This record gives sequence, structure tokens and C-alpha cells, in this order.
Amino acid sequence: MLEVSSFQLARIETFKPRVAVVLNLTADHLDTYPDVEAYARDKARIAMNQDRGDHLCLNGEDRALSSFGSDRPATRHWFNRYESVERGAWVDDGWITLTGEAYSGPIIKTAALRIPGQHNVQNALAATLAAELMGVEPTAIGSGLASFGGVEHRLEQVGVVDGVTFVNDSKATNVESVTVALEAFEQPLIVILGGRHKGSPYSPLAPLLEARARHVLAIGESGPQIVSELDGVVDVTDVGTLERAVERARELAQPGDLVLLSPACSSYDQFVNYEARGEQFRQLVTAAAKREVAR
Repeated sequence: MLEVSSFQLARIETFKPRVAVVLNLTADHLDTYPDVEAYARDKARIAMNQDRGDHLCLNGEDRALSSFGSDRPATRHWFNRYESVERGAWVDDGWITLTGEAYSGPIIKTAALRIPGQHNVQNALAATLAAELMGVEPTAIGSGLASFGGVEHRLEQVGVVDGVTFVNDSKATNVESVTVALEAFEQPLIVILGGRHKGSPYSPLAPLLEARARHVLAIGESGPQIVSELDGVVDVTDVGTLERAVERARELAQPGDLVLLSPACSSYDQFVNYEARGEQFRQLVTAAAKREVAR
């Protein structure tokens, strides 16, 4: 399995996936691309060399993907949480279900998934569909989904300190990813945003932050812009560094709250990559937990 970026797809010549999956198309990398249309053209190149016998799996909830691969001979399949599909995967009465495929029928209840958030139901649908097209047995797909606990740096719980939960979502490097992270939790949030600005506004996050966040802590180069766009909607402070953000979050959070690192930015202003950013967050939380035990 490969995760292929738009920058890599822009340079492909013979790359030809047997099964390709496109999860969504949202504004991203606008610090590099002149507009969303140029970004979409590169994303669509994933199907450029596909032919008969190949498969393209697309998010049926995202209208921007409706034309992806329509000019290619590959078979198109769809996944959708809310509506039935002619060929693909959808949620039928609480079950992830395949229809119109070599196997058609239920795979697993969505309630059995271990990873939080409706976006992970969408991810599970995509994974189910891709696995079936690669010949994985339905029972193996179901057991794999039931046992999957998530990955590092993506809604990863890294500790609980003084009754406050800390979640590392450093991989959320665009506004859309932060949106699904905010929607994944019910408890009050302290949200850490910021890093290197990628060209997209932060104002689309305002309604969710107003409804769910006690405070926003901004870090990195984008800190002043985040404050400018969100001030007046939610309490927001530019604290500069991740270390100061964790310190301030501990001061602000109450037992039962959740501190969420979900930056909406790349990490390259202060870190070599998002993994390094997430690892520092983990270390800061671990150190705070040790201090709590030592008291």
C-alpha cells in the first residue's frame, strides 16, 4: 500500500495502481499551487494510467470527485456514509456493507470500530472497499477493522494528566483535517493550532471552535494570522511554541477537558516533519504526567 501525494502524482509517468482510493478533495497546499483547480488536476492523475481491470474508489459524499477517472477505462466504485451506492461500500442500518462487488453483504457494525469520529467510519468504508477489491476475505476485513486502534499522530491519545486528556493529531496539516478532529470529541476542548501557513484561511473552523473549544492556543509562524481570523469568536492566544502551548493548556484545562494538538499547518517552521512535532507533544505530556505522579 502506498500513500501518494499530489506532488508525487504531478511527476508520474508509468505509475499504475491496481486499486486507487481518493478520500476527498479539499483546499490544500495553496502555498504551492496557484488555485484549487491546479491541485485537483494533480490529484486526478492517480487514475491517469489505469485501464480495464483496475479500480478507482471515490468518496461519494464529495461532489468534487464526481468526474475523477470518468475519462479512464478503470471501474469506478463509491463509498458513502449516508446514501446507498450502486457499486461500493456504504452504511446500512449501522453496518459497513458492500454492494455490487464480488462479495455483497455486511462486514462489521460501525459501533465495533475502535477509532473515534465519523470521519473514521468513512475511512473504514474506503479500507473495506479497497481490501475487497484486492481479494481479502470479508471475515478478515471485519476482524482487521475491529482490531485496529489507530496510528501515531492521528487522534492518538498520549496521556491523561490531572483528569485532562491529551490527544496528538499532528498529522492534521490542513483545515479539513482539523474539522473532522473537532467533530470527533464531545468534551470541552483546548485546541493547539499553528505552524507554517499553507494558504488556506482558518475562519472555516470558527463555528466548531465557538461551540466546542474553551480556548485556542496558536503556535509557529501562522500564530498572528490565526489570532487575527479567530479573535472575537473564541478565546485565542499566540503562545509561540508547542512547549508553551502545553504549559498554558495545563493552566486553562479543567478535569474532563481534552487538549487537542491539531495544527491545520505544516510543521516546517519549527520541526523537520509532523512526526517530530507530535513526538515533542508526547514527550511534553509524558513529562507532565511524571511530575504529577511525583507530587
